[in-house]
Amino acid sequence: FIKTDDGNYFQYPFIRPNEIQASFRTYIIRKDLLDKAGLERPETLDELETALYKFKDMGIKSPLSLRMSQMASLSPLTSAFGFAGTFYHDKDGKVKYGLYEEAFGDYVKKLNQWYKDGILDKEFADEDENRRAAMVTNGENGVIDATIGGEFGNYIKSILPDSGIEYEGMKTPV
Repeated sequence: FIKTDDGNYFQYPFIRPNEIQASFRTYIIRKDLLDKAGLERPETLDELETALYKFKDMGIKSPLSLRMSQMASLSPLTSAFGFAGTFYHDKDGKVKYGLYEEAFGDYVKKLNQWYKDGILDKEFADEDENRRAAMVTNGENGVIDATIGGEFGNYIKSILPDSGIEYEGMKTPV
């Protein structure tokens, strides 16, 4: 526990003894759309981009829905650009801050391109949970980042069984 000087508990740590529990947040992709497009689950940024543009061509309103307000801590997709959105150690053990890295500019340019092209959710700054849940349950998005149990666990329960909407987890693109 982390306890303040005046006796208040600040944090209850979650200890993950198993490597499979090391992540609680991931990207979830529409498997039904991948199947329709004849694509495999993307593993690279280029493969993801191909899928997103195919989803747009299929009439998907928001092919990519990312939670962007916590850019420094959640860093959606930054690993594909070679940095983390917060403090991190590089391969030589040097401490770096991702938002000061040159690659951050490339990342922002890519997001801007996707936004202009209608790939990135036009309402990316609006993180209203009801809106995000509606996007999932109505089939309005192709890829969403979410917590596995809490957010997505709640969303998926609302998808009608005969809707044809099918999601599956995917790795963070490299």
